[in-house]
Amino acid sequence: MLVHLLLVDVLSMCPAPSNPSGQEWREFRARLAGSSPGPGSARNAAALKQLDERLWRDYTQGVWAHGTSLPEPGALLLALPLQAQLIQEMRRDVPSQWAARLRETLAGDTPGLIDRLQGGSDATAFAFAWKSASTMCNRGLGKMRSGFPSPAERKLWAMQCAALERRAHVCLVLGEVAGGLSCVVLSKQLSSHLTPELARRLLRGRQEAGLADEAEVDLVLRAFGSASHPCPVYWGGGEGVAESGVVVHGRDDLGLRHSAEIENTRIFAADSASGICAAAEAVVDGAAQPLDFRLTIGRTTLSDRSAQCEWTPVACSRPLVLKPSPAGLPKPLWHEVMQACGGECAEMSRLLSDESSGRGSRRNPNRPRGDSDL
Repeated sequence: MLVHLLLVDVLSMCPAPSNPSGQEWREFRARLAGSSPGPGSARNAAALKQLDERLWRDYTQGVWAHGTSLPEPGALLLALPLQAQLIQEMRRDVPSQWAARLRETLAGDTPGLIDRLQGGSDATAFAFAWKSASTMCNRGLGKMRSGFPSPAERKLWAMQCAALERRAHVCLVLGEVAGGLSCVVLSKQLSSHLTPELARRLLRGRQEAGLADEAEVDLVLRAFGSASHPCPVYWGGGEGVAESGVVVHGRDDLGLRHSAEIENTRIFAADSASGICAAAEAVVDGAAQPLDFRLTIGRTTLSDRSAQCEWTPVACSRPLVLKPSPAGLPKPLWHEVMQACGGECAEMSRLLSDESSGRGSRRNPNRPRGDSDL
């Protein structure tokens, strides 16, 4: 995940596009990182075609993604499972008892493996470290059943509970705030369609939903609440629920008022009732389609430490950010982005899929799932 560091040397040898836009610069940087546009997930493309052919065309023209060393506005953050979090902490020399234990284990078992991990591109080394971390964590978590866990083991249990809470979450970074990042979760659907109550919450927030202007509520429902063209509502996070929701879109051609572009990415966000109503008016007037807009309630604020250790930053093409991610999509967004990145990220997706399905484990079939094991 050290793309930014590698680019310092490479950029001096490669001509950059003249006067590039933010998105053109990201695509240029993706090529330098070795990320070639691909057709995306075939199964997701088929599902997307059923929803909206224009979005499907954008998606099938090619998607790309690659890991970066730092998060940036307009890019994504993908939640890390506990094993990957400990590997990340070990790489960054974060003071962590369990990361230190993992370092000792790897240094003793496989000399030179830690150096191979530092580059962030050795999938084989990452897979070995993941399995070592799984063994270590399962041993520590197993002590929770003994009734006499140590403070370190209780800490590991808390880390695992937090990792499970945010598992498979994908966040869009809206911008920087004091001490961290303001984001919205893209991967969790709150409702498959917009209801009057959700429309009020979208416009005024949860606490003042009853004060929403009924004319605005009717406008938003006419735009996004049609039974024939339902528009999903997404859970953006547990914060900011008392405020208006956030509408994310890529319709730079509409010049919608109160929509702000995120760092020259051609990705826009509106977080006020006026901005939401402007998007609704575009749909009612026939200038846009409901699925051009992602309706999000709530936000997520991540501290700098959380963003560095509990999430992995990824730059990606606009179609991956803007396409709908309804519940039940054949390939969840987290796995789709990770596999588009290739290398270590794709290996993490495979390992997590194996872990979730029970493949490759010697788990006791008589023990119920949901206990402390990873």
